Amino acid sequence: MRPEGTVRVPGSAKEYDAATIAGNANPPDWFPDEHLPAPRSVKGDTGIAFACGSCHLMSGQGHPESADLAGMPAEYLIRQMDIARQLFDLQYGSSAGKAAAVMKRAVASLSEDDIIAISAYLGSLSPE
Repeated sequence: MRPEGTVRVPGSAKEYDAATIAGNANPPDWFPDEHLPAPRSVKGDTGIAFACGSCHLMSGQGHPESADLAGMPAEYLIRQMDIARQLFDLQYGSSAGKAAAVMKRAVASLSEDDIIAISAYLGSLSPE
């Protein structure tokens, strides 16, 4: 069952309208005081269909099916996003293939500046 109305989580003073944070374009930032301001590609913005924070969370800790990226070296993250941009011929029958397909779509429209900003942001986060 999808939440409706106002959504809250324990320990956070933030609240969001469920319809606003549904999907992959506008992830909630429950604890914005715990990290630097996120780049638009992480937090979502007009024209962004797949915000990084929707899978990897604003903390970089990720959902169970998404990688924890907090504190990873920026150079490593840049290299991984470059690889994801090059992926095309995947076997979509496997869960790994489906995850790679989502990642390819998420990074396809990113500029080099976007990738550098995302990598620096995620690298600055504490890997709790």
